Amino acid sequence: MLVSGVVFKYKGKMPDLPVDSNAVEAEAYLSSGPSSDTDINLVLEQLPSVTPETGARFGAPPADAFTIAPALVQPTRRGTVRLASNNFQDAAVIDGNYLGTDHALDIQVPTTWSA
Repeated sequence: MLVSGVVFKYKGKMPDLPVDSNAVEAEAYLSSGPSSDTDINLVLEQLPSVTPETGARFGAPPADAFTIAPALVQPTRRGTVRLASNNFQDAAVIDGNYLGTDHALDIQVPTTWSA
């Protein structure tokens, strides 16, 4: 799961994206704790990704901006998939349970950062 991250203003002019770009400029794989297990991925996107709610509260992001978004790459939770009814044409009910453990919640929505 990739969470919308923090938007930063670039000092200068961001380079133009190639037509076939997915806007991901860099990624870092890190350990969130004292173990050496890689469980978080930071994605630098050449996009100012904001939700409509964030835009309404803080305004539109600057044109030359980028986002650093965290993603949990070693999930510690399990979701479920179940049938919605006896009709095979009904869409299945999917619950990803993305933040279903304290560890997943701490990684994706940290309350403090340490260096």
